[in-house]
Amino acid sequence: MQALSFRTARVAAKATKSTKKVSGTQRQGGVGYRKYEGDALWLPNTARPEWLDGTLPGDRGFDPLGLARPGQFVQIGVDENDQNQAQNKKGGVEGVFSAESDSVSENRLAPYSEVFGLQRFRECELIHGRWAMLAALGCLVAEATTGVSWVDAGKVELDGASYAGLSLPFNITQLIWIEVILVGGAESTVTPSW
Repeated sequence: MQALSFRTARVAAKATKSTKKVSGTQRQGGVGYRKYEGDALWLPNTARPEWLDGTLPGDRGFDPLGLARPGQFVQIGVDENDQNQAQNKKGGVEGVFSAESDSVSENRLAPYSEVFGLQRFRECELIHGRWAMLAALGCLVAEATTGVSWVDAGKVELDGASYAGLSLPFNITQLIWIEVILVGGAESTVTPSW
């Protein structure tokens, strides 16, 4: 009887609690849900580098080698260049220069203000991701049309060039040059750094 009254009291307490209704797109959560309030980093309890501000998509503060750090250039004076003396003292540091803000211009020959800048890394990552997606699609299409696994495609190609079961009048060297010209031409029109 006591267990029944305890259970009834618990149910009555839940029924009398006022619940706050949340409208819109705010997530209410579920069992064990806790909204994360801090900075989402690649490794918990670490500090974000000052050059990664979290504005780029997927920026979780991962740069252990400092590759995206803005470059600083040191200007060193010339040494005495007197080889006849007992001591030839080296030049000292005359100044330290920081690069301008990382920006992209319309100049096709040198579009990036910094070669190792974050904007150039972002552009290269996009290009590499697109090539990887195209390669994955190419593997599937080539396998479906020729019946040859993409793993064995090199062996089959060395036996004789063929496409969709038809033999091609090219050897492997000619095919490589055709691919370099076609892909290089497409890449030069798409990539502004060429």
